[in-house]
Amino acid sequence: MKIAYVSTFDARFENSWSGTGYHIAKALENQGAEICYVGPLAEKNALYYKAKQLFYREILKKRHIRQAEPAILKYNAEQISKQIQNFKPDIVLGIWSYPISHLKCTAPIAFIADATFPIIKDFYQDYTNLSTKTIQNSFAMERAALENCAAVLYSSQWAAQSAIHDYGTLRIKCMLFRSVLILIQPEHRKILIH
Repeated sequence: MKIAYVSTFDARFENSWSGTGYHIAKALENQGAEICYVGPLAEKNALYYKAKQLFYREILKKRHIRQAEPAILKYNAEQISKQIQNFKPDIVLGIWSYPISHLKCTAPIAFIADATFPIIKDFYQDYTNLSTKTIQNSFAMERAALENCAAVLYSSQWAAQSAIHDYGTLRIKCMLFRSVLILIQPEHRKILIH
C-alpha cells in the first residue's frame, strides 16, 4: 500500500510532535507500506501571518492561530498535490485536519487526530482567549477536513463523538485507533476506497 503521509512538520524526525508522527509512519513501514513523506509544509506569506498573529497577541490581547487561515490551508493543499502527483498514493494520511482540509485528489483522504476543535477550545491554554476569526477559521477548517475525508482516526471515543455531534460527521467515517495499522487491513481499505 502506498501512503502519502502528510504533516505540517517533518515526520521523518523523531523529535517532531513528541515522536508520534515519526512512530506512526515507522509502524506503517514495518507492515510493508510504502511511505511518501509530505512535509514540512511552508506557509504562504509567512511574515504577513506571523505579524498578524503578533498584532492579535500584543494589541488585541487575543490568541490567533495562523495555521487555520484559509490562504495557508489552500497553499498546504497546493504543496501536497505537487508532492504526491508522481507518487500516486493509495491513500493520503494527514496528521491532524489542518494540512488536508482543502486537498482535492483522486486517492481517499484520512487523517489522525486526538481531539476536535470544540474539545480543545477553552480547554488547553493555547486555545483560550481566541480571536473571533480564529474560532471561525478553525471550525470551517475542521468541517472542510471532515467533509473532505473518507475516514478520520481518533484516539478516543470522546473525540469521535465530538466529530459526530459537533459537525454531523457520519459515524462510519469516525474510527478509533489503537494502532494506525488499521489503515492497511483489507476490511478497512474497502471503507476508505468507497
